[in-house]
Amino acid sequence: MDNMKIKSISIFKGIKNEGYLLSSFLIDGVLAIDSGSIGIGLNLEEQKKVKYILITHVHMDHIATLPIFLDNVIFYNSNFKIYSSKRNINYLREFVFNDTIWPDFERIGSKKNGKNNYYIDFKEVKPYLPLILEKYEITFFPSEHTVPTYGIKIINTKKKKGVIFSSDTVSLENLIREVNSDNRIKTAFVELSFPDSFKNIALDSKHLYPEKLFNSLSRIERKIDIFLIHFKKSFFKEIQEDLKKYDFKIKPKFLYPGEEIEIE
Repeated sequence: MDNMKIKSISIFKGIKNEGYLLSSFLIDGVLAIDSGSIGIGLNLEEQKKVKYILITHVHMDHIATLPIFLDNVIFYNSNFKIYSSKRNINYLREFVFNDTIWPDFERIGSKKNGKNNYYIDFKEVKPYLPLILEKYEITFFPSEHTVPTYGIKIINTKKKKGVIFSSDTVSLENLIREVNSDNRIKTAFVELSFPDSFKNIALDSKHLYPEKLFNSLSRIERKIDIFLIHFKKSFFKEIQEDLKKYDFKIKPKFLYPGEEIEIE
């Protein structure tokens, strides 16, 4: 009991797909990391079970279906909680929920007992300050990307074990520091976007490629499971071939969109 289940949400009706177009991950059916695919990759009953969304950053592939998801669920779950950094919350307010691109769900709300009961409730999270949501201890930490971006550590406090997500990044320094200092982390989900032949593009857009992934993961000091995410469909086969060139101390596996794993 209480094993953590992590699912990568596919936009293809839950079918396993070899490449990421949009990014969302679901923890135990209730806690979502990002919302790129959650609004169309889950059916309505599954969406209604989601209680919280954690936003790592506001690039479109990570927030694309957030408006659709909210439009599906807020009438069942008013005051829906969305957690992110102050800057990312401001970006969502300014560029998405602005009554032009999509309705401002903070403005559209009702009053109960004289208090605002907005349909969505943005909650600011500060880096390295743990947040407790039910049985989950959640810690945001900075990732190096082209916009303000955060990796996320999620620990099941009942089982005293959990997982860590890199989000989009060109550097795993902070993730590796968390893994090496917290033995509760059993599994890491690490982005790998480009093959080595696109190294310059990867560096310019601040994503990882196999050579840099190999050099980074070699600094992890203990055995954990590592799953690769965010790989682009058009480069998948080349990335697979590139990975064979490196003698990984901990061999990473792919987590495909639509696939679910369990942390015992």
